[in-house]
Amino acid sequence: MMQIGKKEMNFTMHASTNRHPAPLRHEAGFTLAELLVVVAIVGVLVAIAIPTFITQLEKAEAATCESNRRSLKSMVTIEAMFNKDADQAGYLEGLLIDCMKQLGDQTNGNSLCPKKGSYSIQGNLETGGIAVKCSIHGLGMDEELYLGILDFDGSWYHQKDENGNDLVDEYGNVLKGDSGIRIAYAIKNGLKEWPSVEGIGKNNKTGTLYIEFKSLEANSSSAFLYAGTNPDPRKNDWTAYYICDNNGLLGESSKGQWYQVPNGVGIGQSTSDARAKMLEILQQNQNNKVNLVNGKFEAAS
Repeated sequence: MMQIGKKEMNFTMHASTNRHPAPLRHEAGFTLAELLVVVAIVGVLVAIAIPTFITQLEKAEAATCESNRRSLKSMVTIEAMFNKDADQAGYLEGLLIDCMKQLGDQTNGNSLCPKKGSYSIQGNLETGGIAVKCSIHGLGMDEELYLGILDFDGSWYHQKDENGNDLVDEYGNVLKGDSGIRIAYAIKNGLKEWPSVEGIGKNNKTGTLYIEFKSLEANSSSAFLYAGTNPDPRKNDWTAYYICDNNGLLGESSKGQWYQVPNGVGIGQSTSDARAKMLEILQQNQNNKVNLVNGKFEAAS
């Protein structure tokens, strides 16, 4: 009887084990839906990153080109100072080519413009306004503004058109003096506001400033640029937070160099003492050299 019981018991235990097989092991992995979600997220990130990367690359290329053009301008200006033939036709163009070769040697023969743009020189040494232009990146906004000012010939304080008639605004008012010439320039170039840049202005805060111009001695060849807070060409605000030494008051090598004026300074003085006042301001801030790159003032290296 006991043997039979053992057999039955063994049978029963064996049967119970077979009725509960060990579960199958689950293999970890991603489903198709999860993979599609990941691919979609990566695609969105790439779509956002690529335009940003391209924009930053273009800004870097423009900054490199602008820096090289600024160097060429300085080289041409300095070389021309010691040459009596500087006023001959074609002299500046030939000098630019020579300076490009010199600067190219310093950059191991690399193209001076990352976009392979070609360079040309504009302006003339008589007025003191020259600039190197790139066929792709053009001129710096300050250079374009200054060369445009030099197109205003004759008396700065009483402008006339090509027929000898007084220049007037849209209301028929005769344009005279600094205020009038600023309006005349805006009308001629279709400006609603001065070119905007980023810099340090009032209360030492970084924000938007505007490039304007004023004359030293009532003529276009003694005009200079400055950056203030006034956007409207029809309004006057003579407070400057940055000043460009367009006339080379600190020396020929300083022509076109920008200087920061911390906390700003009033430059609305009369023409009788304007040059002396401006020279004093520039001398006080000659260690505050800055460059205007991609619409932003940056400390000069």
